Amino acid sequence: MKKYIFLTSLLSFLIAAPAYASTLSVTPTTVNVTAGQTVSLTVTAQGGTATLVTIDAQLSYTASILQPVSFNFAPTWIPLTQTGYDQMSGGTVIKTGGYPGGFTGNKVLGTLTFTATHSGVATVSVTNGSLAYDQSSSNTLSGTQGSATVNVSAASQNQTTGTGTTVTGTTTNNGAANSAAVANALGSTTASTTNGVDQAAAAGLLGLGIPSWVWWLLLLIVIVLAGGSWWYWGNKKA
Repeated sequence: MKKYIFLTSLLSFLIAAPAYASTLSVTPTTVNVTAGQTVSLTVTAQGGTATLVTIDAQLSYTASILQPVSFNFAPTWIPLTQTGYDQMSGGTVIKTGGYPGGFTGNKVLGTLTFTATHSGVATVSVTNGSLAYDQSSSNTLSGTQGSATVNVSAASQNQTTGTGTTVTGTTTNNGAANSAAVANALGSTTASTTNGVDQAAAAGLLGLGIPSWVWWLLLLIVIVLAGGSWWYWGNKKA
């Protein structure tokens, strides 16, 4: 008699229990990235023996570390974009899709991409609000759902970008650059301007770093020689 009662109770339990249970997974379950990089996670529906026709995947994420960028449905899925079925903000991602004809076993719903905005440990988890409807519009989702951990490290110095210093200056009456700007650009600390000619610029143009007074001396010698020649030939003709 006791054996009969036990078998009857077991049979009743098996009849009452669901023949299958669906879950949603997130892979990879652990990701290591650097702040500023993107993170791509795959959301997959495991239907078991059930024929699933609609998946309503609702996921939570750490909004202080991750920023959602996009969700790309896998082929064949028909996205439902009505209010309440499609969201990617405020720490929640909701993506809903229908699969024509239904499917059994495992089927990738799509790929969810985030940008890691800050360093820290973030989680992306399937919430209890998710649904997996079969052909009779029954929700078959049950049990522990999937989640992923994203470890975000701080960006190193050589990964940061910066802007160089732009040197600007006014022009003098002969078009030479302002001496202070030229000195800054050439890495020197001082520069002077004489008669509107920037000596630092002149030295750079005349080349070889020869002091400007040498050029003036050479110019004076040329003038003296030219004057002497003119005087000599003038007196000779006379």
